[in-house]
Amino acid sequence: MQDSDYKVNFGTHVNIAIGKANGLVTALNRLMPNIGEPRASIRKILGSVAHSVVLYGVEVWGDALNKQRHHNKLKKLQRRVALRVCGA
Repeated sequence: MQDSDYKVNFGTHVNIAIGKANGLVTALNRLMPNIGEPRASIRKILGSVAHSVVLYGVEVWGDALNKQRHHNKLKKLQRRVALRVCGA
């Protein structure tokens, strides 16, 4: 393990996972227009990728979501994904 791995806790892991998913959603926002192509089914698949990034390892760090600040960050990300999927 690297030295930085010893400093990582579950809250840090939540922040890292949400940061990665936010980057993914931002990249998708640049690739996809709000209206027209791609179809809603493709948007839904791409949105599920962002959720998969966040939910990887949730069995281990899921208790960190009991803290309101982590829970709010996750809800904010889920809202961005939902808006992107519906094309709003």
